[in-house]
Amino acid sequence: MSSPNIVLYFTDQQRWDTLGCYGQKLPVSPCLDALAEEGVLFEQAYTPQPVCGPFRAALQTGLYPTQTGCFCNNIALPLHQATLADYFSKAGYDTAYVGKWHLASDGGPEGRPVIDFQHSAVPPERRGGYRGFWRASDVLELADHVPAGRPNRIFTQISESRVGRCLRTPEYKYAVYAPGLHGARHMDSDLYYTDFLYDLKNDPDELMNLAEDPAYASVRSALAEELKKEMERAGERPCVMIP
Repeated sequence: MSSPNIVLYFTDQQRWDTLGCYGQKLPVSPCLDALAEEGVLFEQAYTPQPVCGPFRAALQTGLYPTQTGCFCNNIALPLHQATLADYFSKAGYDTAYVGKWHLASDGGPEGRPVIDFQHSAVPPERRGGYRGFWRASDVLELADHVPAGRPNRIFTQISESRVGRCLRTPEYKYAVYAPGLHGARHMDSDLYYTDFLYDLKNDPDELMNLAEDPAYASVRSALAEELKKEMERAGERPCVMIP
């Protein structure tokens, strides 16, 4: 029997039970569910580290983050550390990698990495042994750029357990919610209250909610006006927003 092709998928920023193959009743992941049904579905697999880079190092090496040294983001995988790619290559496979790598830049969790591939191509020696097809970025979230003339902001309409709206600018992330309305039963509202405000320059990890900080009252008011403009452009009805 010839060696079978092996394609390993791992998705980002979601819990295991958001997929239909793991019990989610909403039809939100038909393609992944089909792959799980036709291939191999891991039911007893656990990550020893929930943070992005350390998890990826553990997955690639089978080692704990304290063994590879990749215990937080922005710590590069050691250059000569054996990975899945190395083991598959020894077994006669051609290897490829597509997506986010997050194991090439180095310098620790605070500030810009000393060895920095966040905005540039990852060189072959820092690809963890993957020598074939490579379409990956070290930090996929930073691989894109804002086209000239386009405002650097994101407007989001939230409709889960609540009705909400959110605006993210380079400096702030600001969100409002409609009191007493469920997102599955109401599309919008004529009244919103501030839900959260994060100062992304001074608090990039979004640990301090400034929704009630009097020092940021003018910031909330300005962002509320900007948010209402985005809602108007999206065809929403006029509303009152309490910053």
